[in-house]
Amino acid sequence: IDRLRAEFEAWKERRDRNDVRKRFVTQLQALHDVVVRALVDVRNDTLALGHEADVGAVYQRGSVQDKRVLWIRRVLWGFYREKFDQRDGSGDLQTLLNAADDTVWSCYQQPFLHPAAGQPPGPIPLAYVEPFYSPQALPRNEVPGALKDKRLGEHFLSEFFTRLPIPLVSLPPACVAAPWWLVFLSHEVGHHVQHDLKLVDAFAELLIKVASTHADPAAAK
Repeated sequence: IDRLRAEFEAWKERRDRNDVRKRFVTQLQALHDVVVRALVDVRNDTLALGHEADVGAVYQRGSVQDKRVLWIRRVLWGFYREKFDQRDGSGDLQTLLNAADDTVWSCYQQPFLHPAAGQPPGPIPLAYVEPFYSPQALPRNEVPGALKDKRLGEHFLSEFFTRLPIPLVSLPPACVAAPWWLVFLSHEVGHHVQHDLKLVDAFAELLIKVASTHADPAAAK
């Protein structure tokens, strides 16, 4: 547990050092907060095993702690680490993500500057490349089922992974050779703005209202 925390802290320190333009401060801090809280929780539970008298219970609880540590490494941190680390090195992928980061910032931040927003923006969406055909938005409250392991215990999952610490926008690999695909980022980031400002239902109701109160265009001909 302590070794994993040291590895994570070293990784975050490297990412902070490379973030010369301070684009990822809130994102990295949000990930740091949830990973460290999870590791502290597992460490305390593990230390408590010494007070368990039943040998079978010790092995059973110890097995759960092992699974939690691996899950923190693979999912809670690893899920995001591979996406951040796409920015390392140099080449077309790094150039693309550099442009994507600027695009996401400009699209996401503006709505929250309006007084009507009534709240500051959270950690902004993180763009990355994934082998899907189209760009996709993954909001904070839509945790993929593959990231939920029931063996870790309902309490553990509800405490640390009911929401994604950082929302995501995936870009298809075609963007690397065809960067004009970045035009779709504004649409995908718009989904995040809708979710974070709680406008999803209101927007749907508005569309229904507009669609149902206007005459059929075909009837006007």
